[in-house]
Amino acid sequence: MKRFKNILLVLTDNDDEKILHRASSIIRANKGRLTMVRVLAKIPDKILARLNSSYRIDISELAAVEFQKSMNQLLDPLRDEGLDVHGRFLFGSAFLEIIRQVLREGHDLVMTTAEEHGFPRTALFGSTTMHLLRECPCPVWVEKPTRGTTYSKIMAAVDPDTEDATRHGLNGNILDLSLSIAHDEQCELHVIHCWRLPMEGTLRARQEFSSDIVDSLIVEMRDEHKKQLQTVLDEQDFRGITPHVHLLKGKAGDLIPRKAMEEQIDLVVMGTVCRTGIAGFFIGNTAEKVLQEIDCSVLAIKPEGFETPVTLE
Repeated sequence: MKRFKNILLVLTDNDDEKILHRASSIIRANKGRLTMVRVLAKIPDKILARLNSSYRIDISELAAVEFQKSMNQLLDPLRDEGLDVHGRFLFGSAFLEIIRQVLREGHDLVMTTAEEHGFPRTALFGSTTMHLLRECPCPVWVEKPTRGTTYSKIMAAVDPDTEDATRHGLNGNILDLSLSIAHDEQCELHVIHCWRLPMEGTLRARQEFSSDIVDSLIVEMRDEHKKQLQTVLDEQDFRGITPHVHLLKGKAGDLIPRKAMEEQIDLVVMGTVCRTGIAGFFIGNTAEKVLQEIDCSVLAIKPEGFETPVTLE
């Protein structure tokens, strides 16, 4: 994780001490910089003007002073260590202001804690987090509040295609980061790749194709995906780690969350965007389904060339 030297930590009040511990460990090891932010809702101008004129109160300033006290309680011990840490407040739509902060200051990692949901449980990640996973230009690390401070098992979700340079590079980054975390945490590393024969149901329903023909196509497809996966794995230096490799037939959106739960995975490292070079909301359907179903922490990475649709204006 030596690549992360300019981290943006977004406070949420959901067990922030745990994600702060992880962020401070990274900057301590990398001699990096940590900026802690809290996003406050922007008060409508009419209401703000009325409060200022009638009561001589700047409510935004009052809110900042109030939250500054709690922020300093988190930052002061790190400052006493001599670490390069800073705190600031942002006003407005949370995901927009966070991404604009990334664009202004060139942050290379956003870290935050997943929003808590009431009962019954829906998705782990709320609206702000999902926007960041879709549109933030740098990696986004989202911690599940109820997990411990260390990881026992992490999972790298890859989708090999050696003929697609962008996807191949993304898979390499996913594995590289997963390996780095596994070494730092001294934990198990799992690698998962899901595949399927396109239109298998249609082929089986057609009289022209016997079951033997379709079965042979499935074997051929499986062998090709196994070969592609092995190529990606062979390019990595596992440095003593023996990964648990899962090559599964079926829909990744269903199988990755299921396997993560079966293996009691603490962190899934995955890509979230399937198109690059055009500013837009191009999160892949599979990634969207995984993020809706997953029940653990996630480190989401964009491919090279991704352009966020958010601007500084």
